[in-house]
Amino acid sequence: MNTNGAQADDQRPAHDDASQVSPEAYLAAIVDSTDDAIIGKDLNGIIQSWNRAAERIFGYTPEEAIGKSICMLLPEDRKNEEEMIFARIRRGEKVDHFETQRVAKDGHLVDLSVTISPIRNRQGEIVGASKVARDITDRLSVEIDRARLSAIIDSSDDAIVSKNLKGIIQSWNAGAERLFGYMAEEMIGQSLLRLMPPGREDEEDRILKRLARGERVDHYETVRMHKDGRLVDVSVTISPIRDAFGRIIGASKVARDISDRKILEATMVHLKEELEERVQERTNALEQANKEMESFTHSIAHDLRGPLRAIAGTSAMLQTDFAEALPEQAKFLLQRQIAAAKRLAQLIEDLLRYSRLGRTAIVIEDFDLTHIAKEVAAELATARPGCKFEIQEGLNATGDRILVRLLLQNLMDNACKFSPHGTVVQVGRKGQPFFVRDQGMGFDMAYADKIFLPFERLVNNDDVPGTGIGLANVKRIVEKHGGSIWVNSNLGQGTTFFFTLS
Repeated sequence: MNTNGAQADDQRPAHDDASQVSPEAYLAAIVDSTDDAIIGKDLNGIIQSWNRAAERIFGYTPEEAIGKSICMLLPEDRKNEEEMIFARIRRGEKVDHFETQRVAKDGHLVDLSVTISPIRNRQGEIVGASKVARDITDRLSVEIDRARLSAIIDSSDDAIVSKNLKGIIQSWNAGAERLFGYMAEEMIGQSLLRLMPPGREDEEDRILKRLARGERVDHYETVRMHKDGRLVDVSVTISPIRDAFGRIIGASKVARDISDRKILEATMVHLKEELEERVQERTNALEQANKEMESFTHSIAHDLRGPLRAIAGTSAMLQTDFAEALPEQAKFLLQRQIAAAKRLAQLIEDLLRYSRLGRTAIVIEDFDLTHIAKEVAAELATARPGCKFEIQEGLNATGDRILVRLLLQNLMDNACKFSPHGTVVQVGRKGQPFFVRDQGMGFDMAYADKIFLPFERLVNNDDVPGTGIGLANVKRIVEKHGGSIWVNSNLGQGTTFFFTLS
């Protein structure tokens, strides 16, 4: 029977009374209005009827389908299915809810649940089959999505738990089993308070109230109790679960074990405290050692000054009072003795200054470096008469005025001292660094790394007197200011010292 636009065989006139509609008309209406494809076919698989749902699902009109083989709907990999179905139909069997796929007119695959029943004639002979096919594409898609979600949840290292608004557990994944030690059957239907350590029961009440207001709880760090009684540090994110109408019906909870991180944080805090304690102990020990060294240095300096003064004074008296009686060689030796005693006295003073620089607290202020350089130049004018100075105007600096004065005094005196034939010493600034430049004897830059070390001198004392401490003091002053100092020199062409204060 072709049910598309089919009319009942009963030719009796229609009446307003619905009870007078023939059973065939009712059947035709049902077939035509159902959402399922209802297809009739003979035992050769030739389509005999095709309802509107079949047209909608497969895309063929009745004119295109009726009289054609049902095999036109079979995908290539399912051609054997139709033979299997007809074998069962011929035996009088019914094929119930068989899930398969068929090809629509446009070539896409349709997921179906198919029920196929034998059609018998009045003599009870099987003459064909009726096929009811339901499109289950959407259902399978939902099932696939659920399966994927379920697989993700089950394979997650995090505990993923759902609960209702009374805090009763509805689901419990494998991650929750690993994290808390309880199996799903032990926890589903139980209150989440079972995981709460004593004294934290109010947390769940506060969380449930926030969820009821539609709020989300993000990365909340807390503690929960394992089945064996130990405490587990967790980071928890809790989100409301809504039904199809948007009503909040529960919550999903994702709990991550942060025990290792907490242990690491505690270890780092402990190590930091231990390191700070050790640093403080060593700082105290160093300060004590510095104090003892300074005390020792002052003591040695005091004990040496007396004999040195005696040597220098006695030598001077001999040179003055007995000059006529002394031979020239004796006078020469006395003069050398007096110079050595003075040099040793100067060395003691320089060493004391070097020692004090290490502990001197600096006082930072803005000052006029040009003015200080001019003061130093005026003081050096008598001691170094062959030395002239060119000092750049407007040299403003920030640092410890007293220490920077000592720095300039050492550099400017050094520039004059190493210019035995007289020179012009320049004091200025080039970009960020200040500089002190001379036109003296210079030195080989291969020895530049030694020039700021105590007692390291690149000339003999007889050629240029000195103690070898001055430039070491300069470097210490610059470093106390957080600055840098470096030198550029050419043998026989002069030397330039550059320095920054911060």
